[in-house]
Parts: sequence; structure tokens; C-alpha cells
Amino acid sequence: MHLGFQMEFAYVKTGAVTPGTTSSNAIVETAWIGQPQSGGPSLQNTLHKFITLTPSIITIAACETPNVSVNMGRHMRAQFSGVGYTTPTVAFDVSINACPANSLTTIQYQFIPVNAVIDANNGLLALDSTSTATGIALQLKDGNDAPLQFNTPYTFAGYNSAAGGSYKVPLKAAYRQMAATVTPGSANAALTFTMTYQ
Repeated sequence: MHLGFQMEFAYVKTGAVTPGTTSSNAIVETAWIGQPQSGGPSLQNTLHKFITLTPSIITIAACETPNVSVNMGRHMRAQFSGVGYTTPTVAFDVSINACPANSLTTIQYQFIPVNAVIDANNGLLALDSTSTATGIALQLKDGNDAPLQFNTPYTFAGYNSAAGGSYKVPLKAAYRQMAATVTPGSANAALTFTMTYQ
């Protein structure tokens, strides 16, 4: 007589998932107790079996995004002719690299200001606390010259789910005069770039 049974296993998320390899230790012990048939000997057999799963590799479907530093150049104070004056824009890209194929459907990204937002409608950020220049702000625009919307998800339209690959998000930055008087010094600001995958 042959006896058998079937079992199904599934991973259940209980917290933050990190990539790696699962353990191959025995995870389940099963016991079978043989009951005597009618008229048979009054014996009971207990059979113990340990079930071990082979290690699984856990990967996280995500793209890579290196840090970006933008050199805004040097500007003479005499250039700033009045409130609203804007320096020539500096074009730069945020790279979205090594996206996996056939793993993601859409990619969304957004920019989280580290410094105070002066004017959200015009993409204007205050300089950070290490800056010594005054009277100016940093203006950020997308590749189409529209002011960057902070804390707002953008869907990356150029992503090809079947191919994966690497992409770029084109952006532009400039200084804008915000006060009648501009004092010279360093002028820095920062953003956090975050991505959401589906």
C-alpha cells in the first residue's frame, strides 16, 4: 500500500524585503500515524519526515539611480539686474539605470525638496543653510521648460517594460533673483529623487 500527501508553500511578506538567499534548513516536520484496519493487528506505526526547501534567491525589481551633482558655474553680482532676473539655464540629467526587463510595468518618480520651497508653481527652491549668498533662489524645470513640480509623481513615459535598460530624465536649473540686493557667496540647494515601481 502506498500513501502520500501534497503540500503547498508560499512566501508571506512580514516586513521590509531585502535581496538575498533564503535558508535551506528543514522547515516542516510531518508525522503520519498508521491506524490498524478492522481485524488487523493492533499496531500503530509513526513515520516522521522533514521537508527541506532548496534555497531561493530573492531579488528586488528596481532601477539604479546614481547621485547627481550639478555645477551651476560662477556668476558676477553685477549680472543680477533686478528681481526676476534669471541666469542662463544649466541642462543636466537624472539617470535611471539597469532597469530589469519583464519585471516592472510602470516607473514613477518625484523630487522631494531638502530645502524650503519658495514658489511651488515656478519650481523655486531656497538655498540651503550652508550657502552664504543671499537674494537668490534655485529654479528647476523639466526638459520642456515647465517648472518642476515638487512632491508630485511623474510617470516615466519612455520606459519599455519588455526591454528594461537605462534612461535619462532631462532637467534644467538656473538662479533667479528674489530680492533687490544680491550678496555674493556660495549658493547650493538639494533634492531627493525617489522612484516607485508597479
